[in-house]
Amino acid sequence: MTAASAAIDLRQQMPVAARMIADYDDFIAAVRARADEMNLSRNEIDNQTGLTSGYV
Repeated sequence: MTAASAAIDLRQQMPVAARMIADYDDFIAAVRARADEMNLSRNEIDNQTGLTSGYV
């Protein structure tokens, strides 16, 4: 098995963890959805990233 075929095989086994982002609104929706999936409040994201409170 070549490295290229091994990479293709690995990709076929992995679940899709991405979504199509076509514009800024899609980006914001994706970030918010992921935060909700991780059960993170916006304030917690601010704290973990070092942003000013209320920024996210």
